[in-house]
Amino acid sequence: MTMRQRKQRLRWIKKRQLARVGRRMLIEHLEDRQLLALSPVAINTGDIAPIALQQSTDSAQAEYRITHVSTLDAANNKTELERVPFGNDGSLQLKVGSVVAGYLFASTGLDENNSLLAKGQFLLLPGILPGIPNDLSSATGFQGKYEIEFSVTSGATTATGSVVINVGAGFSVTGDLKIENASARLDIARIQQRLNFLGFTGPNLQPLPVDGIAGSETVGAAKLFKAAVHATGEVDITEVPSEKLFDARMVRWLNSTNAPSWVKVDGLVNFNK
Repeated sequence: MTMRQRKQRLRWIKKRQLARVGRRMLIEHLEDRQLLALSPVAINTGDIAPIALQQSTDSAQAEYRITHVSTLDAANNKTELERVPFGNDGSLQLKVGSVVAGYLFASTGLDENNSLLAKGQFLLLPGILPGIPNDLSSATGFQGKYEIEFSVTSGATTATGSVVINVGAGFSVTGDLKIENASARLDIARIQQRLNFLGFTGPNLQPLPVDGIAGSETVGAAKLFKAAVHATGEVDITEVPSEKLFDARMVRWLNSTNAPSWVKVDGLVNFNK
């Protein structure tokens, strides 16, 4: 064996040794993760909250997959939710029977061409309607615990983990989760979620689709909300350009602790306007 061949072989052996060390460190890291649940996250039921599963020590090649989503009762017993594909980017609608229990949006910008779910990032939209299992309150919106279980794969090694999302009452009026001027799809989606929480529907009297698109149902709900906060209770926005639909005054009211709610009242007799 020539000196050059000997040096090449030594370099090859060293690379193999470094690869073994790196793989062993990755396996040890993932095995440690299997034993630990992520710290609980707290959000409000009227918000759209970003959730991040990834850790600073993750490999750039680590790939995440949601395996189970459940709600938990007071004793942490699980009721698993059905995960229904929603959109073209891996987003999930969470259901139990016909009841929508929430959404996991795969893109933090609601951009179907920029899914981040495989990187362990998504948006959580708590369910609004009654009938969600383990809802701990009779107030509007789900209040309780979601548990999200996931797997993370790097190379030939797969580990598992989970995170509990504690959902409380109300909505954010300050901070990163408050309503902003509608300049992006996520801003409009936050408005839709907030209007749903406050009970304002479109002409079909159903909760708004939270898709970041100001369609006819969203416009109708916005008109109803604007009438509720208008001094005279009357407002006509049929001629208002869509880019001015959600003006600064409406945004301020949506971020107010005194924001009005639209409540259905049954059993009224001889009611005249």
